[in-house]
Formats: sequence, C-alpha cells, structure tokens
Amino acid sequence: MKKDLTQESFIKINTKWLKWALILLLGIVIVGLASFGVVKANDYYQVNKLVKASDELVKQAKYQDAYNDLTLTQTRWTTDKVRKEIATKMSSDKQLIADQNNYTNGNNSFKQSKWQDAKNSYTKVSAQFPSYKDAQAKAKECQTKIDAADALAKQQTDQATANLAQQQTNVSSPQPTDTPEPSPEPIKTCNDAQKQYALQHQNNLYAELQNNLKASNTANLAQISAYYNSISPDAQQSKEQVDIDNENASYQHALVYAQQVHQDKINQINSTCY
Repeated sequence: MKKDLTQESFIKINTKWLKWALILLLGIVIVGLASFGVVKANDYYQVNKLVKASDELVKQAKYQDAYNDLTLTQTRWTTDKVRKEIATKMSSDKQLIADQNNYTNGNNSFKQSKWQDAKNSYTKVSAQFPSYKDAQAKAKECQTKIDAADALAKQQTDQATANLAQQQTNVSSPQPTDTPEPSPEPIKTCNDAQKQYALQHQNNLYAELQNNLKASNTANLAQISAYYNSISPDAQQSKEQVDIDNENASYQHALVYAQQVHQDKINQINSTCY
C-alpha cells in the first residue's frame, strides 16, 4: 500500500514537470514566431519606404539615385508581387540612366558643332525618356546641318576642281586654227612612261587642290574674325566660335570629298594604263 502511494506521487510530480516543460517550449515557439514576424514586418515597411523614395527621385530626374535606393531592397523581405514591381522599376531606371547620359552627350556635342556625334547620341534616347521628342527634333536638326555641310563641301571641291581644270586647259590647249584637227581616238592603253606622267600630273592637281582649299579656309576664318572684331569681340564670342567650327567642318568635308575624287582619278588611270 505504501509502495503504491509512492509511485502515484512520483507520477504526479513528473506530470507536473512535463506540463511546465510543454508550456515553456510553447512559449519559446511563440516568441520565436513573433520575433520572425516582427523582422518580416519591418523589412516590408522598409522596402515600401525605399520604393516610394525611389519614385520621388525618378520624378526629379535623379535616375541613378533612384536605382541605388531600389538595390537596397534586395536583401530585405517583401512579397513576390512587390519584388516583381521592383524588378520592373530597376529595369526602367537603368534605361533612363542610359537615356540621360546619351541626351547629355548629345547636347554637349551639339554645342561644339559636332553634328554627327550629337545625332548619334540623340538617336539612342528611348521613347520613355521625358526629353525624347526634343532629342528627336535635335537629331533632325543635326542631319540638316550635316547635309548642308556636305553640300557646301561638294560645291567648294567641284569649284576648285573646275578652276584647276580650266587653268590646265588654258596652259596646255593649242591656239585654234582655221582647220581644226580631228579629235584623236580615246587612248585605251598607255606605256609605263605615259602612266607615270598621268599619275604625277594627277598628284600635282590634287596637291594644288589641297592648297587652294587650305587657302580658302584660312581666308574665310580671317573674314569671320574680322567681322566679329568689328561689331563686338566680347559679346559675340560664342557666336563667332560657332561660325569658326562650321567653317572648319566644311573644310574637313571638302578635303574628304577631294580625296575621294582624287582616288577615283588614280583608279581610272590605273585601269586605262596597263
């Protein structure tokens, strides 16, 4: 009888301790879950806060700062829906950063009268950039200036070539007689001596053409400088530089065109004389 009472008391004690152990374990689990929930809730709050700050920076055209704010959300917890929205915003911000750089580069090149470089930058600006329409308009303006420079270069080169050809005609053409000689048949072939003479003659023409273009450029620059000095050297300095840049651009275009014409003549001589 005494032994049964002892066993019953032992069972009651163990049951009591087991009960408290279960309560303690349950408390630990509840505290852990609560702590995890607090961390997740805080992350969610911080992520939303960063997203809103990023949106405000985009409105201010501070695209790099906006993108940097969104990168801070990558290590914090949020929902899958918000995560997808952030990924879309980051992709958009990256494009806006590139657009802003291209637009700025285009404006810088435009101010320096570097029309081709400016056009290349403007045409890279995407439609989502706020100044897209302005970039497109300036790209068209650049193309207009490029076409005008090409036309002027071609005109100057053609005129210089025509002047040289006329000079050669005046020097080498015989005086007309009462009975004009029949025109010779075109020469299909020529010997080495004739070929070398033709090549040397063409090289001389090309060198003289380059000298004439250089002299014309120097004279035009002098006229520009004299004009602006006569009206107001200080007030018109920026406009003077634009005119100087345009003249130099036309000169460079003329040189390129002259070189192309010269090479065509050389190829023609080489294909005729063999």
